[in-house]
Amino acid sequence: MEPNQQSPQGSLFGRLSYFTDMLAWPLRTSHYLELVNPLWTTHALQARVEKVWDETRDARTLTLRPGLNWRGHRAGQHIRVGIPVGGMHYTRTYTISSPPERDDGCITITVKAHPGGRISSHLVRQIKVGSYLPIGLPQGDFTLPDATPVRPLFISAGSGITPVMSMLRSLIARDRLPHSVHIHYAPHDYDVIFG
Repeated sequence: MEPNQQSPQGSLFGRLSYFTDMLAWPLRTSHYLELVNPLWTTHALQARVEKVWDETRDARTLTLRPGLNWRGHRAGQHIRVGIPVGGMHYTRTYTISSPPERDDGCITITVKAHPGGRISSHLVRQIKVGSYLPIGLPQGDFTLPDATPVRPLFISAGSGITPVMSMLRSLIARDRLPHSVHIHYAPHDYDVIFG
């Protein structure tokens, strides 16, 4: 590397990683950091389960602490979550149910166990605090517009309430919640997530 040339990441950490990666070959330094703390990896994004909360008899909210590569999200976006079950690795998509304004660096996803659903049932009934899950960066365009709607109407059903809760919580956190109407459908009162 020439003295003036920028490293791939351009920062002091990037320059240091460039040289330590040469020593760690064929792996990267990030692979060894993962052995110490999976949240320190830069080659993959991981999240640690910090808390689990039962919302209903078949829905649970998982509080996740994302690793170093997390970039934040907009209310209403979703992430891909990797779930190891029975020696296999599965990927599912879940909406982030917490607002971006949360100040502890964590996010939440709320999962409803579907009858016969191996992955959703595993997340609702088996995942424990301290578990690590691979996650993706936030995606999706189902978000609030930059200008706050005058009188928003939210219509949701079942676990479809999660992006709406993220949006409402975000509006409340920014002190911008206008007079709103939220219609939610569920088979029974006890099935209402966040009820």
